[in-house]
Amino acid sequence: MTSFKSFLSRVQFCVVMGAALSASSAFADTLNLNYEATASAPTGTVINSSINNLSPNGAYSYSKDFASNLATIPGSIFDFYDDYVFTINSSIVSSITATIDLATIKKIENLDVRLFSWTGTVEQTLNQVTIGTPSATPIQATTSPIVSGVSNIGQVAVLAQTSLAAGTYVLQVRGIVSGDVGGSYTGTLNVASPVPVMGALPLLLSGLGMLGLMGRRRLTA
Repeated sequence: MTSFKSFLSRVQFCVVMGAALSASSAFADTLNLNYEATASAPTGTVINSSINNLSPNGAYSYSKDFASNLATIPGSIFDFYDDYVFTINSSIVSSITATIDLATIKKIENLDVRLFSWTGTVEQTLNQVTIGTPSATPIQATTSPIVSGVSNIGQVAVLAQTSLAAGTYVLQVRGIVSGDVGGSYTGTLNVASPVPVMGALPLLLSGLGMLGLMGRRRLTA
């Protein structure tokens, strides 16, 4: 009976989390998967060669469902590497990626999200960013367990707001598919315009400086 209640609790939590993630990305555009590496294609497979061109002040959803367990990629501890390549103007970006365990049926472990600056060719993206040494130091998301009751029922990876210069970047999701029939993840990449400095701010600061100087002169007098 206890195990059934625990299972039911997980299902209810999945429904709530699913509704929350759906609500957060209900009006989001789609971030298309560009490249994927698995044990069957460890150097990467082209899924979509068109790089995502993202506009500021937008939310872009991404997700992937794996139908069955995957073998570990040779030379790696992960079963898959998913690369979402996108081009932006100078922006502030953040992301949230989550995977929910459905008992042992659907499950992804070791969820890891990284952000790279892409400076190479497609082949370099597949070989360097996916499997080998990155061409640039990655900005890595912070991954935490999702807890319901006394057990962990998933993971969430949060990439805090990060300022990026205009250019091309790779948002990479990787993990281990350990569910009996696979696993899945879903996420949202937020892109915002940099906050401009108010034109009146320098005048305000200089005015405060003048007031301070006047106050000091009065005290001296």
